[in-house]
Amino acid sequence: MKKLGLILISAFFFALTACFSGGNEYKGDTIEISNERWYAIHAAQHASLAAGTPSRRPERMLQIPVNPKRIIVFEHAVLDILLELNLHERVVGIAHMAMPEYLQSAFPTSGATALPDVGDSRPHDPCWDTLTRLGISHENGDLIIMSGRQRSVAADSNFSRLWAIAPTIDLGLRTGGNYFVADFAENLSILGKIFQIEAEIQSRLDLINIKIEQTNSLATYLDNEHNISALIIQLNGGSLALHGAGGRYSLIHRELGVSESVSGIASGNPGSGVNDNPHGTQISPEYIRERNPSIIFWIDRGFAVGEASTSVDVITNHIIFGSIDAIVNNHVFALDSVSWYFVSGGLTSMTIQINQIYDALRTVYLHT
Repeated sequence: MKKLGLILISAFFFALTACFSGGNEYKGDTIEISNERWYAIHAAQHASLAAGTPSRRPERMLQIPVNPKRIIVFEHAVLDILLELNLHERVVGIAHMAMPEYLQSAFPTSGATALPDVGDSRPHDPCWDTLTRLGISHENGDLIIMSGRQRSVAADSNFSRLWAIAPTIDLGLRTGGNYFVADFAENLSILGKIFQIEAEIQSRLDLINIKIEQTNSLATYLDNEHNISALIIQLNGGSLALHGAGGRYSLIHRELGVSESVSGIASGNPGSGVNDNPHGTQISPEYIRERNPSIIFWIDRGFAVGEASTSVDVITNHIIFGSIDAIVNNHVFALDSVSWYFVSGGLTSMTIQINQIYDALRTVYLHT
């Protein structure tokens, strides 16, 4: 009888341990991935958890399954990367909102082959019911890849809740400051380790770094020899918002080296991984005229997120802007809204982004 009691007690504690670890542990190979970049943010979320919320205190290093066969992806830039690496067939759930056209064939959001929407029609809030129905788990060695949009909903501590379902990594890129390209390279490195394709990843990254260096050299020449500078304008419906080297399009000014027509633009606190001003600083048309930029880069946010598009006439109205150098010289360049706003940080989107800036600078160079 005493022996039976010990067996029952042991079984109870085993079941309890399994409950808190998210189910039975994966028996296959795992790899240790650094979680340091987001550790402080996740730890802060953990501290604010409501009573009864499934929880797992974030660690500095995470054990992630090697070569997972079933993946949930909230971050569109990661879908871009997985498609480029021919790993797209492993994705079993995505966030549907604002899926770019070039990803639709591999990751359909409508029709008989549509992938389940784990973003509840918007990527910020995971759809917990859908995640449950998909049956992903720790035991099966599945993987969830979250983005900065889930991280922004701190009250729900999505990282902890997602980890309670299956191994989770956060591959959202920080916008602003010097972080964007560094985070992009780190994300590629992490995916290379998980899927055992590190050599291919390094080859892809080397090509992108060459493009960055070429563009930076041209931008530096134009600045030094011809005092060429640029404004980055985001169209939000009928309003105009300015972005600078600390904002979400920091790639243009920092890594690609295009000089700012206006410096010191408010951009939140990119060092924390949170951009408090993600939609830019509101400006008037007169503001642009006063700064007289050599180049204007513009992004239509409405088009990127599936809302109404805005005409570039908002910027190029000659009655107001007749003497602006960028307009007189026809140096107003539309940037691919989806690549820059919603899929920034993918392999395809990064190539598009860099090429667009290089081609624009090449046009300016030929006119100087």
